[in-house]
Amino acid sequence: MEIPYTSGLNTTSIGIVFMVVHNYLGQTVEISTSVLQPAAGANGTAYAIAFGLASGMYSGTFFVVGTSGVAMSTTTTASFTI
Repeated sequence: MEIPYTSGLNTTSIGIVFMVVHNYLGQTVEISTSVLQPAAGANGTAYAIAFGLASGMYSGTFFVVGTSGVAMSTTTTASFTI
């Protein structure tokens, strides 16, 4: 998954991007991470990879936290099919 991100911070920061994947029953079936290091106010793209999922419909919940664990984004959910 391509995950676009725009930094709202006034300094370069490191963010850990999480993708939490749920199946049609709402069960968590995958957690994937990626890292971003955008400059102040810059755009960036993270690439989260889901391995070994069977064909079907899923939803992914995406969010970014700093290395200290502080939230750097709101949570977004998107549906996708494999």
